[in-house]
Amino acid sequence: MLIESVNPGTGELVGKVESTEINTISKIVAEARNARSDWWGSSHTHRVRLIKELSRLLFEQKREIAELISRENGKPVVEAYTSEIIPTLDLLNYFCRHSRSMLRWRRVKIGIPLLKTKRAFIAYEPYGVVAIISPWNYPLLLPLGQIIPALLLGNSVVFKPSEYTPIVGEAISNLIWKAGVPRKVFNIVEGDGEVGAALVSSGVDKLFFTGSTLTGKKVSELAAKSLTPVSLELGSKDAMIVLDDAHVESAASAAVWGAFMNAGQTCVSVERCFVHASVYDRFVKSLREKVQDLRSGAGTNPDTDIGAMIHPKQFDVVRLHVDDAVRRGADHGRRKIRRQRFTIHSTDRSD
Repeated sequence: MLIESVNPGTGELVGKVESTEINTISKIVAEARNARSDWWGSSHTHRVRLIKELSRLLFEQKREIAELISRENGKPVVEAYTSEIIPTLDLLNYFCRHSRSMLRWRRVKIGIPLLKTKRAFIAYEPYGVVAIISPWNYPLLLPLGQIIPALLLGNSVVFKPSEYTPIVGEAISNLIWKAGVPRKVFNIVEGDGEVGAALVSSGVDKLFFTGSTLTGKKVSELAAKSLTPVSLELGSKDAMIVLDDAHVESAASAAVWGAFMNAGQTCVSVERCFVHASVYDRFVKSLREKVQDLRSGAGTNPDTDIGAMIHPKQFDVVRLHVDDAVRRGADHGRRKIRRQRFTIHSTDRSD
């Protein structure tokens, strides 16, 4: 089955990828496990050299990757640079510099009198096959932040990008393979929740999932059947606190940036503000003026401040929150909220 990726700001087709067949996932995981022994047996210096080459390739292709992220995710190109390209390059550099020390044995005190003559160490070894299921909101930064340390520390990886940003996932894979990481050591599977569920149940040794709390619960329940260790990064409710001695203009600018970056589709975005009564009116006035100046549109338009949400259902969620707030007495500036629709000619997909 083909997965069609569309630009959420224009409805234009970005590209198509073939969804991975469910019955092939166990084989992919088995091949990754077979390839891991040679990868772990290679020197740490060799693995670092390949990741440094990945960093060089990403920097070399930064413009093309940033524009691809903008077209497939909807965020402005400048945000693709500042929230994805630059932080990812920083992460690559960090792990290349510090991964060796992460592997170093650490001596620990036993604390048991009968074992006073013994010595104890914590030794670090790779899990084996690490599965990484990543979301669409930061399709470069979030997966590479997990893929790179997994590879550097000797694991093989099976990566499933979101079905809403599959082309960025393919770009990541091509960069990693071009850098010299063997294809069986790093693998990609494409598809929706069924493919993700099959990967969770495939016998991997460690699973990283980033996404919604609801889906995270399902992933955790499924992984528990095989006692697969899971790391979950899920949603949150984030408050900004503005005290009475705050610089009001700076605080308002920070609130706008924190709330509207990536169209608010960020797990640590500013979702509510608690403002001291003495600066409340000035803060709200400044905040309203700054929000009204924001320009929305396609992320590839250089004049755009806020890109499109990833799909229409995301807009519906925001609209429900706004309507609920207005019913409870919120003032939205007496300006009607309009929804602009476009027709997407693509395969129907669900979260």
